[in-house]
Amino acid sequence: MATETREQRQQRFLERDLERKRREEGLRALPAQAGWMAGLMLPTSGLTDYFGLYPQIPTQEQMIPTERLPSFSENIANKRYMDAMYQTLGVLGDAAYASAPLTGGAGLLAGTALKAPGAIGKATKTRKGIASLAEKQELAKAIKERQQQAVRKYATDEGGDDKFISPTLEALIKRAPQNLKGKQISQWLDANANKGVKPKELEYLGIDEYIANNPNAKVSEVVEGVSENKVKIRKNYFEDDTDYRPTIDFETSTPDTDPIDGSNLWNFDAENIKYDIDQGDEYMQGELLDHYNAEWKMDYKSFDEIPETMHDEVIDDLAHRIYQDNPYELIEPVSTGDIDANIGDKTFAFGNEETGYSIFVDGRRIDLTTTRAGQTVDNTPYSRTEAQMELRNAMEEGGDPLRIEGEYDDYYGDLHKQYVDENLPGGSNYREVSFSWANAPKSHNIGHIDDENQIAHALVRDRVLDDGTGTLHIDELQSDLHQQGSKFGYELSESVKKETVNKVNGLLEGTPYRYAEHGTGSLHEKGLIVPNKRAELTPIKDHDFISFEELSEAIGRPSDATRMETAETYAVLENLGSDKVKELVKTGKPFIGQGKVPNYPFKDDWYNTGLKELLFDAIRDGKDALSISTSAAMKNRYSDRYHKFYEALYDKKIPSAMKKLAKKYGGKFEQDYLGEFDTFGSGTGLDYEFIEVREANIIKITPEMREKILTEGLPSFASGGIIGRLPSRLA
Repeated sequence: MATETREQRQQRFLERDLERKRREEGLRALPAQAGWMAGLMLPTSGLTDYFGLYPQIPTQEQMIPTERLPSFSENIANKRYMDAMYQTLGVLGDAAYASAPLTGGAGLLAGTALKAPGAIGKATKTRKGIASLAEKQELAKAIKERQQQAVRKYATDEGGDDKFISPTLEALIKRAPQNLKGKQISQWLDANANKGVKPKELEYLGIDEYIANNPNAKVSEVVEGVSENKVKIRKNYFEDDTDYRPTIDFETSTPDTDPIDGSNLWNFDAENIKYDIDQGDEYMQGELLDHYNAEWKMDYKSFDEIPETMHDEVIDDLAHRIYQDNPYELIEPVSTGDIDANIGDKTFAFGNEETGYSIFVDGRRIDLTTTRAGQTVDNTPYSRTEAQMELRNAMEEGGDPLRIEGEYDDYYGDLHKQYVDENLPGGSNYREVSFSWANAPKSHNIGHIDDENQIAHALVRDRVLDDGTGTLHIDELQSDLHQQGSKFGYELSESVKKETVNKVNGLLEGTPYRYAEHGTGSLHEKGLIVPNKRAELTPIKDHDFISFEELSEAIGRPSDATRMETAETYAVLENLGSDKVKELVKTGKPFIGQGKVPNYPFKDDWYNTGLKELLFDAIRDGKDALSISTSAAMKNRYSDRYHKFYEALYDKKIPSAMKKLAKKYGGKFEQDYLGEFDTFGSGTGLDYEFIEVREANIIKITPEMREKILTEGLPSFASGGIIGRLPSRLA
């Protein structure tokens, strides 16, 4: 390859800088133009535009416009009927906004829907505005990139091995009007329930509480304020001891030199600075002067005062500082288990979240592009987690399967394998998986697998389908926590408890009674208390606490029976009247028969969480399918006693969820059998019942599904659920 001359290099730098300046000048007007468009979405802007008082769109030549858009009558007179129509939409949008105090979120949603087409249409039609398709594309791209950055930062859970996204936070970032504040955000969430916003998730995000404490908070502030509350799921694998895969971990550093050729990583920036100085760029001269004065403790007033002999050193130091503001990460695998992972020299991931990561194995750069339907797709990872996954996958090519340290946290033995093997043996790499709530506010240890904060668990292994496809197969998928919750009830969430207490105390206002709790553990009760036993209205002598259960039981009984049973209850009925007590019991109903199972998410669709987590694992591990046994295997393995439960879960709910996943991400849902030889070997002479246990519901993982999930991630909460979002509707 011919060496580039200085003149050629300078020409290349010049062309690059001209292109950069052209783009910068075009983008300089974008914030003003975005503000102009946002102004058209505000209440009353439609009327301002209708009467010809709204300014022209800003341009790079004139950032503060002096002219105004034509009025409605001017547009009609000049036969600009489309512009007049846009103005009509704006006025109707103002009217819808004005109805918001009565219509709530529906009014806001209608106003936005009416005003948005007019704002976009005006920006597109105006001759002095966004004049070219390229500029409009730049604006759309800039907005989309900013949204994606916010989604990655606030809505994505990348703390584990997976990439799961909070759908509600993503909807707020991408779809909510960013000028909404406080209660307007709550109204927008109400109006968009199950349209991106997941009511089930709102209970755990704590948006209501945040807005109550920050009534003027903007959308971006709410997203940032509650982002740490998003439910974070972690998988713990407990493995069979027949798995002897090498274990690796990753060490991350921020080097100053290129790991391949050893050159400085800020040389390119230094060359750019040097070129700008040679061209007499006053801005860069000022940057160097400020840097020199700060680092060398000088007080020079002019760049010319810096000794020429110091220029190269100052330029290099400034370039180094610029690089350190956003350095590259070097992610290197290390062998951590008893078995050597045979990691080759110069094997690493290198880059950052802005530029993406390159993958090298044995000094060879791995091509991360794929071709589908004639189109080249770039699979460059843009997060540390994805880079680690791509590096591990690249290292496995032609070598031993590897596992990441902590991916399977401990060895607990084959706790349930023997039961599965009784009617569905075979396959390989048996392991037990626990899905736990990492940031749960309250811990528990309910479940067959000894793992805290468990939501569900699965028994899985690698199997082969009847058609020869390799699959990650789920032998069982259960939730001990939510099965107990459905039987015995859940603890109330703090929001429901707080709202109920406030309502009870509101009913008791002006009386000597107030809400109180009494006892500990299983004897803990909620009810009423009289703080002053000598109060004139009550004859209570020995005990001043009445539970809601006692009040409920007393309603409808003869007064004499109540008087004989407890003096406290009689006193409440006597002093408050039966109607008031009935209202109290109705209000305090959430406290009657309250369960003891922690209030964990995914009550109705916990199996969705397990399916999505394991689908991600199947994709990550290069499997071509995810499959799960039907109720036939469960009934044969255990008992027909619970056949209704098994059939509802394994033959209806789970297949329905699998169909939705396959449809959404471009996979294929099938019902087929596990491979006979892989399951039972040869010469088993098995009868028909054992053919039934090989039945499986299957998601075939297409290239489209694999790419879409690795690129976009998966929503942590599924569709459906309770409509509305007030705490009283989330009990």
